[in-house]
Amino acid sequence: MKDAAALIKALDGTGNVADEHPLAPWFVSVEGADGFDNPIATKDGDTTLEDLIAAHLVDGQVAVLISVHADRMREMGARAVAVRSTGESVTISTDDIYSLAARSFDVQEDAIATATYRDLPAEARTGGAAIE
Repeated sequence: MKDAAALIKALDGTGNVADEHPLAPWFVSVEGADGFDNPIATKDGDTTLEDLIAAHLVDGQVAVLISVHADRMREMGARAVAVRSTGESVTISTDDIYSLAARSFDVQEDAIATATYRDLPAEARTGGAAIE
């Protein structure tokens, strides 16, 4: 990273809290970001967290961003993005497991039950009685 302090300063006032790790100055944690693709208003205009970090990387450097979410213990997921200093990126999410499993095990993807609350039988979602 060119300058972790500059990245932290760029995030100031955006609703995100960024901290530099005391023993690893290249490691910056960012909390409060509402997803990688959502606009972040900066003094220079709207951008994304992904683009903002890419702009602070040394030429050729790659950063990995990981976001985890949970919906009231009903379901959870994660997404990881690797971004280069050029702004190029690749993304993977926990939802990608379904297509990977379908290809790997030669089954239809829609035949794989999702690990989500909505795929439980109605009785399990309501604590006993089915809701029509």
